[in-house]
Amino acid sequence: MLELGNDFYLTWVIYLLAVLCALLLLWKLSAGFKHDELRSLLQISALAILITPAQLGAVEGHGSYWAPAFITAIMEGLGGDGGAALGRLLPMLALLLVLIVVSLVWKLYRGRGANSVAKDG
Repeated sequence: MLELGNDFYLTWVIYLLAVLCALLLLWKLSAGFKHDELRSLLQISALAILITPAQLGAVEGHGSYWAPAFITAIMEGLGGDGGAALGRLLPMLALLLVLIVVSLVWKLYRGRGANSVAKDG
């Protein structure tokens, strides 16, 4: 049984290492995609789904804890509370939107730099 102090953080470290491995595997598997935009969208979506946390209820004497949002959404959806499951998905969708905007800005910035180098050369 997990003690609610340090074991909670250890569990998150293990989870994040597993997410890192999954993202590296996805990166390797998607390297053969012809469309860079599709590959980027797939990787960003996986990142947003896997790392978005959701706050769980407070545990007596220990404060509140966090869990991956997609897992809490699945569990609450299976429990029959669709409204609560949707509430767990909204931060994930917000993070996905932010990551997509950052990705587009990065591509525009990188494309502009490549064009100026090509004109200078």
